[in-house]
Amino acid sequence: MLITIRKWKGSKQIAVYMKNKRLEQVKTIKYLGTIIDCNMKFKEHISYISQQCTKLIHVLSNSAKLKWD
Repeated sequence: MLITIRKWKGSKQIAVYMKNKRLEQVKTIKYLGTIIDCNMKFKEHISYISQQCTKLIHVLSNSAKLKWD
């Protein structure tokens, strides 16, 4: 992912090599549990967290419906 304050008019693709292998350029990365996109927005992170919360709420609601004898 390319992070810069410079305004790019053309393509944002750059070639970076490590041990003679080209590294893939991605649009988003997950760093310390936070998903960041190339525009430094957190929309992807908020969407991911809301999906995780929804899953947790469903699991908790199903657990609350169980009858304990």
